[in-house]
Amino acid sequence: MTVRILVLAISLLIVGVSTSQAQTDQTQGLSTRQSLDDIWAVVEYPQGKEVSVDLLPTSLLPNAGGKAKVLRAQNETTIDLEVTNAGDDTYHLYAVDSLGNASLLTEARFGGESNTISAKTPLSRFMLILSPDSDLTSIEPNTRILLRSSVPEGMTVIPRETGAGPEAVTMPVSLRSEPDTSNYDAPMLGITSLPKGKESQMRARYSTGFEMTRSSILIKPLKRGASQIKILLHLGEESLEDGSRYVLWAFTPNHSYSMLGQLSPTGKKGEMKIETQTDLRDFGLFITIEGEDVTATPAGPVLATIVR
Repeated sequence: MTVRILVLAISLLIVGVSTSQAQTDQTQGLSTRQSLDDIWAVVEYPQGKEVSVDLLPTSLLPNAGGKAKVLRAQNETTIDLEVTNAGDDTYHLYAVDSLGNASLLTEARFGGESNTISAKTPLSRFMLILSPDSDLTSIEPNTRILLRSSVPEGMTVIPRETGAGPEAVTMPVSLRSEPDTSNYDAPMLGITSLPKGKESQMRARYSTGFEMTRSSILIKPLKRGASQIKILLHLGEESLEDGSRYVLWAFTPNHSYSMLGQLSPTGKKGEMKIETQTDLRDFGLFITIEGEDVTATPAGPVLATIVR
């Protein structure tokens, strides 16, 4: 009898330890057997070629999985994901650049065995992570990651970079002398006070040298909680030479940045536009002029700040 009681006690102790460890793994982003070096998978995607990427799980949800199709065009990269066995929850898709900066691409509510997500980014070098957290600006050992992209066959990992700053971005000579890199902040636009389902006109405050720029800026809060943003810029003679990128950023209430996309030429001289969405409840907006290698955080001078 004593032996049976002892065996039962040991069995319960083992189950308790296993349960505790499983609960610990569920609250941590990476298991103790993994590090950032283990999951680092930033690669440069080739232009004009669709690449298939496996999505690998972490200890947060080990039965999840999926695939991504990545197609890089001249000005942006399109990403289509299919995710399986992720349960019923809301998840956030991020692109992580070679500096380790995380840029929110989209948010999706999952339900059922299989779910699909589509997003776009101006980045060409990145890895993908899917997380339950909506406010990531970088990835660290304790970051909660559901899925992360693997290294596609035949491609080489780009090592994590450190110490890069605005001076590392190639900018037109005319803008290098006095770049406006002051904190990259923008006033909140009070999105919750705007009428849902209707476009509200915003204004732009332009930096020195771009005062003659004309613009149409429309924000429409959608009924499901996201906001649609449409911006059309008429730069005229202020257009920059080839190689520069106009990037739209959201500035969040907790002082972080979210890349919303890159403005594209309309075909008319000096005219650029973007149509995009964000799930942020409130935000500010600003546009920067970046070099060819756009990262997930602003680095170039500010072209315009959006105000009400």
